[in-house]
Amino acid sequence: EAFFDDLARGGTTTAVLNAAIWEDSTDLAFQIAQERGLRAIIGKVMMDVGSYGQSQPPEARRRSIEETRRLAEKWHGANDGLLEFAVSPRFAVSCSAELMQEAAAIAAECGTYLQTHLAENTGEVETVRELFPGARDYTDVYAANNILTPKTLLAHAVHLSDREIEAIATSGAAIAHCPTSNFFLNSGLCPVNRHREAGIRIGLGSDVAGGPELNMWQVMRSAIEAQQARAFADPEVPALSPTNAFHMATAGGAAALGKEAAIGTLAPNKEADLAVIDLNRVFPLDGRFTGALDPEQILSARVYRGHPSATVKTRVRGTV
Repeated sequence: EAFFDDLARGGTTTAVLNAAIWEDSTDLAFQIAQERGLRAIIGKVMMDVGSYGQSQPPEARRRSIEETRRLAEKWHGANDGLLEFAVSPRFAVSCSAELMQEAAAIAAECGTYLQTHLAENTGEVETVRELFPGARDYTDVYAANNILTPKTLLAHAVHLSDREIEAIATSGAAIAHCPTSNFFLNSGLCPVNRHREAGIRIGLGSDVAGGPELNMWQVMRSAIEAQQARAFADPEVPALSPTNAFHMATAGGAAALGKEAAIGTLAPNKEADLAVIDLNRVFPLDGRFTGALDPEQILSARVYRGHPSATVKTRVRGTV
């Protein structure tokens, strides 16, 4: 309950979530999301390597597949479409090729999303190279096992080659850029401009609890700072403006989910997912000494001074 309340308090109307490996806790997450009326795409993490205590891979794989299928059939499209399922093989380090193939098959059969992690840090990339010596690279492991689809969400994607970026763009998969987590775990600096230039859909993620911050305004600020940090070493790296970061958290995130026709902006005929902000709680000294500001300045202040306390109300489809 506290987690979903915090989402709403921060103005987040849509969340894509990795739950734990357990079926019952994932089911409970869906129940609470339904009670709160939020838009959520949730998946039970799938692993068959180092999972379920002492269970051996064949048993762990069978159990994970069965639980995933039950949850997908129960929750995908529930609550008048506000709730959807994401088949969620954790990442190639903890998933066999067989599990990834089964996961992709369930997603295709049930019409769900797929989500996994990709190239978060260099140690992970090297481990995948050792585990799958026949693959050209990390991304190729997913391509070979049918994980790369237009409904696939790839978390992080920090350390990718040009070939991998091209492969992701061709597949239609999207990337969730998680800068606060990347800083917190010393994972690296995501080359956002390379992904965008390749035509990859990219949205922002907090990666809680891999990151320290659920507040998406802080994530926007970290996204700007990540590109500033890259520019110290390479002056050719383009700046990410507050407007760019805000777009990635709203319209960009909606596009990454294939939902740009329904959410992401306040255009007519969309579904009225919105947050009402009290700007007096954003500007210093309750805004008493703030002169006339243009929209860019207001947005910049919100990104750099963003805090859930400024959120007056959050609405999904126009209701609480």
